Amino acid sequence: MEKISERFEAIWTLINRDLTFEALGELNPLLTQREWSVLIYICSSEHVTLGQVAKFAKISKSSATILINKFESMCYVKRIHESGDRRFVSLEVTAEGYKACGKYLSERRTVVESYLNQLIPESQVQLVSLLEELVRLNKKNALDSK
Repeated sequence: MEKISERFEAIWTLINRDLTFEALGELNPLLTQREWSVLIYICSSEHVTLGQVAKFAKISKSSATILINKFESMCYVKRIHESGDRRFVSLEVTAEGYKACGKYLSERRTVVESYLNQLIPESQVQLVSLLEELVRLNKKNALDSK
């Protein structure tokens, strides 16, 4: 008999795949889902630094630099050097970057809605509530283990 954790993992994998492939189908396939999440983070924040990107993505600063170079080459972000100290660099999202983020989020939302719309409203609320609880408990456990 299949364990509940195996069933959850299989379902989660399928949903993740659909979210990724459906949303990316219309967009630049050169970015992975993780890279999109970093770009969305930058788009939704002000005065993001390379260190903040590294911390958000849980990658090294050198890996964050490589990622920012990629975004820069795609004209999604540009580096802004603060006056006085050239070592301090913040990131600014370009119009092209905001446009790409908006389109990605819109495509992803369409996929999510297509999943949810197959359920009755009460089941939608129940599903979202359970997932919110799972995220809350996971965050709490992560904080408790530190």
